[in-house]
Amino acid sequence: MISFSLRDSGIFYVDFSDTVTVEDIKNYLFEFERLDNLPKNIYLLYDLREVDMNLEIDDISFISKLAEKGTSSYKTIRTAFLVDTPKITAYSILFNLDTSSEKVLINVFSTEEAALKWLKQQVSYNNYLREF
Repeated sequence: MISFSLRDSGIFYVDFSDTVTVEDIKNYLFEFERLDNLPKNIYLLYDLREVDMNLEIDDISFISKLAEKGTSSYKTIRTAFLVDTPKITAYSILFNLDTSSEKVLINVFSTEEAALKWLKQQVSYNNYLREF
C-alpha cells in the first residue's frame, strides 16, 4: 500500500507499507503526476521501512523513467529515502544511479531524523538562493 500527504513542513511524505508491486508504484506515480497543488521545488520523503518489494533491475529503470516524467514540471526535486533493510537500500541506490536529471537530488537514510534534517537543509538552501 502507498499513502501520501503534504505536511505542514512543506515535505511530501510517501509511506510504502505491506507488499508493494511495480503496478502499485506505477499507479502512485500517475496519481502524483496529476497533483497540481504542490510547490515547484518539491521535497519528498519516502518511508520504505515497512515494505515488502521484489523488483528487478528493469523494474527500477522503468520506475525511474516514470518518476522523471511525473516530475518534469518541477524546478527541483529533493528526495530522501528512509530504509531499514539491505534490499530496499540497494533498490534506492540503484534508483538514484538510474536518475539522470540534474534537478534531482536523492539521498538514502536509516533514520527519519537524519532524513528530515537533510530535507530541511535543502529547503533552507533553496530559500536562501531565492533571496538573490
